[in-house]
Amino acid sequence: MLSYNLFVSADEEFASLCFAFGLELDEVTSEKQIISKEQGADNSKGASEDVIYRIDVPANRYDLLCLEGLYNGLMVFLNKIPTPQYIATSPSNMQKLIIKPSTSQIRPHAVAAVLRNITLNEERYASFIELQDKLHQNICRKRTLVAIGTHDLDTIKGPFIYDAKPPSEIRFQPLNQTKEYSGTEIMDLYATSQIRPHAVAAVLRNITLNEERYASFIELQDKLHQNICRKRTLVAIGTHDLDTIKGPFIYDAKPPSEIRFQPLNQTKEYTGTEIMDLYA
Repeated sequence: MLSYNLFVSADEEFASLCFAFGLELDEVTSEKQIISKEQGADNSKGASEDVIYRIDVPANRYDLLCLEGLYNGLMVFLNKIPTPQYIATSPSNMQKLIIKPSTSQIRPHAVAAVLRNITLNEERYASFIELQDKLHQNICRKRTLVAIGTHDLDTIKGPFIYDAKPPSEIRFQPLNQTKEYSGTEIMDLYATSQIRPHAVAAVLRNITLNEERYASFIELQDKLHQNICRKRTLVAIGTHDLDTIKGPFIYDAKPPSEIRFQPLNQTKEYTGTEIMDLYA
């Protein structure tokens, strides 16, 4: 039988507990150390020095992706609390989810559940959103496999319709927001929340693309996106005709509505929003 003090101060003892539980303590750091390593010591001034434990969690243990889940898991492992029991019940007033055929080319399947008698204060809400984001980043493969939406049932009424529309035609009130947004406005609102910090560019000269070569090139680029780029979640490749643009080139983060460019094999400029509507 293993015996540990859960509230340990020694990093080695906590690492030993994680190992016995089947986890790996990957790193002991702080916000200040992270910023200093990535951006330099000057940019880390004023950052928190609170200790951060980075723990490598297996993909099949998504219950450990939040602090509460990890705490409960370790407490059960140490026989300090009983294993929680969760029961799915069927209420009398069932909700209805209608899936429209238009979703067949996007995500053709949807699953819904209602969690009742839950009150979120600011701290619980922050923890919940952090868990949802970690699920998106991990088993949901940065939303390429699954996207999770959470709504306050007190503010909406069924039946609920799962449909596919251009972003400009979608309107809803996100959780923890006080007004409705269109899909385009939501993308503008969170446009810089997950930005890739690095970019690499190369110029290929003396290349002429006829219709057949262009189709083959786009097919190759799409296969790269689907495979090693993990459906653009790791890397996104952009290709432009250098005869139609002029440097210096700037890699920046802006809302889609403020971006204008002419896609390859197109005859006019589009905004980022128009591009998303075009390929919606």
